[in-house]
Amino acid sequence: MTSSGSSDPAVYALLGDVVGSRRAGNRRVLHEHLGAALRQVEQVVPALEPLTTTVSDEFQGVYADVGSAVLASLLVRLHTLPQVDVRCGIGRGLVQVIDHGHVPPLQDGSAWWAAREAVEEAERRAASAGTRSCRTWYVEDPDRPSGAAATILATLVLRDELVSRLDARPLRVLLGVMSDLTQTMVAEQEGITQSAVSQLVARESLGAIREAHEILTQPARDR
Repeated sequence: MTSSGSSDPAVYALLGDVVGSRRAGNRRVLHEHLGAALRQVEQVVPALEPLTTTVSDEFQGVYADVGSAVLASLLVRLHTLPQVDVRCGIGRGLVQVIDHGHVPPLQDGSAWWAAREAVEEAERRAASAGTRSCRTWYVEDPDRPSGAAATILATLVLRDELVSRLDARPLRVLLGVMSDLTQTMVAEQEGITQSAVSQLVARESLGAIREAHEILTQPARDR
C-alpha cells in the first residue's frame, strides 16, 4: 500500500478506541454511535482504507497523508463528543495486507506498530494531570522519518487542549467548520444567526484550529 503519486511508500495508519468504554451503560448503543461517527468521517476525509470498527471498541483506517489522518482523528471525536470520547494514535510507516479475505483486511507493518505505540502514549499522557487533555498522539517508523514529527505533535497537543474546553454547541460548530460547512449553514443547523456563529468561532478559537489543520495539510501533500 503506497501513497498515491509519491515515491515514498509510507502511509498513515490510524488506530482508535473509546475512552472509558467499559463504564458504558449500553455497549450496543455505544457501538452504534461510534459506527455512525466513522461513516460520517468517511464521507468527508478521503482514505486508502476507510475507518471501520475492529474488535470491541476499537477502530482503524489508513490515509495517504498526515493532514487527512489528523483531520479524521478530530472529526471522529467531534461526532462522538460530548457523550463519548475517543483516543487516537497515528503512525507513519509501511502497511502490508497479509489476508485480503479478512474483513477488514488483516494488515501488518511499521505504520501499525507506530500507531499502536501512539495510542498507548496518548493513554499514558491522559493519566497525568498536566496532560490530561491528550487524546491523540503521533509516532513515526524511525526508518521513514518525515521531518515534521515535532510540528505534528505540537499541533495535536494544542488542538486537544482547546477541544477539551468546548461545550456542546462549540463542539457542533467546530464539527461544521472542519467539515467545510459555511458559517451560514452552521447557523441554520444551530438555529442562530451567522453573526453569532462568527462570534463563537472567534471566542472559542475554532478558527485557529481550522487554520492549524490547513497549515499542516499543505506540506503533507508534498511528502
